[in-house]
Amino acid sequence: MHIAEESTEATYRYGDSGCCQLRRADGTRRRRGGIDSVMPSKNIKRTSRSTIRTVLVIVSLACCVQSPAPRAFAATVGEINLGSIAVTPVRLSPGEYPNIEARVSLAKGGTGASVVVNVIAVMTQPDNRVRSWNWKKVKISQDAAKTITIPKEYDTSAVGTYRFEIMVYSNDMKRRLARRSRTFDVVERSKKEKPGKMEPYEAKKGAAIDTPGQERTRTYMGLGIYGNALNPAGGGMVLLWPSKYVGIEGIYTAGEFTSYEGRLIVKIDRSQKYGFYGGIGYIHVTTVKDIIGVPTRFSDSGMSGVVGVEVALGKKVLLHVEANTAQIELKQIVTSGAETVKASVKYAPVSIGVGLVLMVF
Repeated sequence: MHIAEESTEATYRYGDSGCCQLRRADGTRRRRGGIDSVMPSKNIKRTSRSTIRTVLVIVSLACCVQSPAPRAFAATVGEINLGSIAVTPVRLSPGEYPNIEARVSLAKGGTGASVVVNVIAVMTQPDNRVRSWNWKKVKISQDAAKTITIPKEYDTSAVGTYRFEIMVYSNDMKRRLARRSRTFDVVERSKKEKPGKMEPYEAKKGAAIDTPGQERTRTYMGLGIYGNALNPAGGGMVLLWPSKYVGIEGIYTAGEFTSYEGRLIVKIDRSQKYGFYGGIGYIHVTTVKDIIGVPTRFSDSGMSGVVGVEVALGKKVLLHVEANTAQIELKQIVTSGAETVKASVKYAPVSIGVGLVLMVF
């Protein structure tokens, strides 16, 4: 810009508006764009050099500010993978502690190789007391997950539900990236097992099973031994069960008395171990006695009755204990030469019988 020098008598001053004004010796002024258009050439050169230095300083500062500085990768909400919280066991007694763990990693497909996060775990007890833990500056990636283990630094004496919550925050704590929660229960020792749940009953092999209200496995035929206590005799027996509750029993004994008996019996099972039975039958009894030097055979037949209890000693072994009755009269008239006598043998009308039966099938 060319500026003509007009007079050496011109003077400079700042006007009221703060603009630089040029006053001539004759008192007239010349002004353009707020800055007088007439200035001494020495001042113009000085101003130009100062302006250039100022511009260079500003450009240098601007370059420094715009230069990219190294930054840590900032994760977004969808790029953090917080696995399920593993709690074992979920039911325990007061004073016991579960193992609580969770894994935090960078989700597949996320941007960046690694990320730094903060992890916070909060536990709320049944009495509303709160306990918290904080893991700062946790570095995770897709290949290197971080396992968060909750310390056993809390009280489990209160009965009720304990709630755990694990949250993952960004490095600057301004964003919550992931959150999961889980609970476990502390119960009284007597209630640790679920109500109504029965422990499985494991019977010993060969032992009787005693479970009230359950019926015994049905069988059809059995063979065994039998003894009569008050009318001394012993022998064998056979049992047939054509029906579930009605059966046929045959007994043969020999001893002081020899007898044959057939019975029709009815049985009721009270449990898998015990059952009751009763019935009626027909019995024939014989015996031989020496009367006045003559061997004499006595015999009689009649109706019989029985009531008893059946006890399972094993899966196929049964014990019968019974009371039986029969009206048997053993009388004879014996003659030897000129001597004749009336002889009789006493047979107990009520006796006790015991039988041991092996159910064949």
